[in-house]
Amino acid sequence: MNNNSFINQFSENIKFHYTCFDRVIIRGYIRNFFSMACVVLFLKAMGFSKKTNGVIRIFTDQLNSHISKQAERFGVQIHWWPSIGGGVNGAKQKFFENIYACKFEGQGNHVFCILTDKENVRTVASKEFITKKGKKHHVLYKCRKPVKQYYIYFHDSVLGGPCYLKISSYLPFPCEFYFNGHNYIKLQLDKKGVSYKMKENAFTHVSEPDVLNQAAKQINGQLVQQRIDYLDEPFFQV
Repeated sequence: MNNNSFINQFSENIKFHYTCFDRVIIRGYIRNFFSMACVVLFLKAMGFSKKTNGVIRIFTDQLNSHISKQAERFGVQIHWWPSIGGGVNGAKQKFFENIYACKFEGQGNHVFCILTDKENVRTVASKEFITKKGKKHHVLYKCRKPVKQYYIYFHDSVLGGPCYLKISSYLPFPCEFYFNGHNYIKLQLDKKGVSYKMKENAFTHVSEPDVLNQAAKQINGQLVQQRIDYLDEPFFQV
């Protein structure tokens, strides 16, 4: 007996059912960078005595340069999102699928492109004060402002695709990883020669439902973390 009352009630009319992770977003943070005192200590450890916006910008410039070099290494384009139509509510994903994913028939790890866009995010800024004695003093504070974001789209040999890695180009440099559990299952079914049909983002027919459910159960935190560790090294470790 299944715990789902709907399935129990209509079991005679249900050919198969499954449960899996769908569209998954995992966010990563450097926790200490959300503390202004820790940011000050970080700047001192990096050899900076001043806490100016110019100093903070140095790390952004280093990241921008690093990602540009990696894009050249992988032979992929960096698209400025507003210049190719822009849009919200899944527009980036649709653009990627229409231009890149629909043409991809390969396997393994493959980087497709990088989309950049400005988004209003929580970040850090510096404000200058002048003391009564005329000395300049800089104070760091939290704020929200438009910051350049990188979306690195790729196909993963284990999780399938499309996936993306995202990083904000300014302190505190939050990151994001996206994948779709259905794409992982598709890879497993293809490897085992199991036929299936899909409508949008769901399986509507599968020749061996047990194989589908087995694949769905294989998606866990350890598997995803292993893929994140493998995939973020070339782009996120400067």
